Amino acid sequence: QPGIYFVDAFVNPGSKGCIYLKVFEATKNTPLSADSIKHDSNEYIGWSDNPRELFFYNTLITVYEGGWDWTYPARFELWFKPEDPAIPEIKLTEKIFRIYGWDR
Repeated sequence: QPGIYFVDAFVNPGSKGCIYLKVFEATKNTPLSADSIKHDSNEYIGWSDNPRELFFYNTLITVYEGGWDWTYPARFELWFKPEDPAIPEIKLTEKIFRIYGWDR
């Protein structure tokens, strides 16, 4: 259904913590459904000292901005928040997709 997206990734952030998504309208850098996406996509993730060992992450999010009548570019960013507060959050990856918003 337009506006609802499944996101899958294999990651190894290298330390204990949570990963979550941020989504932006790509041309204007406007955050999309920021509070609900961060809450819905937040997940504690496995980690290993071996960088070749990867852990599966998946989530379902809804982008409310827009509608089913047109698409627009959105940048999906995957972020890691370490359990240790002395370590800053880092962006793991990003990708741009053409998306629809969700209509009720």
